[in-house]
Amino acid sequence: MRLKCALLAGLWLMAAAQGRAAPGEMVVAGVGQFKDAASTANQIRAGVQIYFDAVNAQGGVQGAKLRLVLKDRGPDAIDSVHKTREVIAEHRPIALVGISGTGPLEAIAKANVLGEASIPLVGARTGAVSLHQPVNPWIFHTRASYAQEVKKICAHLGTVGRRSVAVFHENSAFGAEGLAQAQAEIKALGLRLAGTAAYEYGTSHVKDAVAVLSRATPDAVIAVATSEATAEFYRQMRAAGSSAFIIALSVADGAAVVQRIGAKAAHGLGITQVAPDPASKTSLLVHELQDDHRRFGAPGSVLNIDVVEGYIAAHVLVEGLRRAGANPTPIRLKAALESLQDYRPGGFAVSFSPTSHSGSKYVDIAVVGPAGKLLR
Repeated sequence: MRLKCALLAGLWLMAAAQGRAAPGEMVVAGVGQFKDAASTANQIRAGVQIYFDAVNAQGGVQGAKLRLVLKDRGPDAIDSVHKTREVIAEHRPIALVGISGTGPLEAIAKANVLGEASIPLVGARTGAVSLHQPVNPWIFHTRASYAQEVKKICAHLGTVGRRSVAVFHENSAFGAEGLAQAQAEIKALGLRLAGTAAYEYGTSHVKDAVAVLSRATPDAVIAVATSEATAEFYRQMRAAGSSAFIIALSVADGAAVVQRIGAKAAHGLGITQVAPDPASKTSLLVHELQDDHRRFGAPGSVLNIDVVEGYIAAHVLVEGLRRAGANPTPIRLKAALESLQDYRPGGFAVSFSPTSHSGSKYVDIAVVGPAGKLLR
């Protein structure tokens, strides 16, 4: 299966590397770690491509077909700056879509890559407050911020009577931001901070953090951590006898946690979700995605939350292009996106304005069930 996915990823990269926009088409670009078939970037790309294919099958946008071009990047954040500049120079896209990762996006913003080219990015895949506030005029977010996730978690904990709350976090800018938000929200709601503990960036070495927080005996723990670190922390906290309700931010992927430690060990872990469940029976957006996936998805591919996020980003981008009028430009697209108010693809609410590019406030909490599936 992994070989099949890797071959598909390679084919996508070759197909997406062809030239500038031809007559009758619009080029949209993505930058990410596409050589890894299981990467977040590839899942987002899949969601974008599925929607583009569905739109193209109906005649495209303003009579033009959409073409997604991809540029693979290395692991260093600065490489995202170089590759984004390269893809803009090579393809002159009308927009960028679905670039993921706080570090890469902060580097792109700091270097003013988008401003220099006057090109919008739709569906930045990060919840970092630093990229939401102050508003970057060229970045449009279609997922909730980490601050909104923390608010949802703390409100839920207060409602269910879990008032002694600890924070487990990564030793990084992402972790520090999440910790600060959690501390502020715990105080604002009259909850008690039971303790904090960190693990080192790029690792899943959580033993010391488990020792500290298991001794603190909190009612609940907010995990500001990667999938790998969250999985190890949850497993080891349970092994240490902790019964705390542990809820991770959406950075943690439920399927990845289950793959690492097994369904039995992961049972009961809470994870915030910033898009509808890809297996939902009630979401109109997901129903539409499932239909489009059957028609346009890669053979053997499965839907996950990242595919849903890519699909939402593509929906929003296409609506912006439609509103930008005939012969849209990146600047006209930006203005059109800022006019989107209460746009609801399949009931998923997105709103922008010139002073707010944080389009979604959707946050839900799911729990890993006994079979390893997320239950809401």
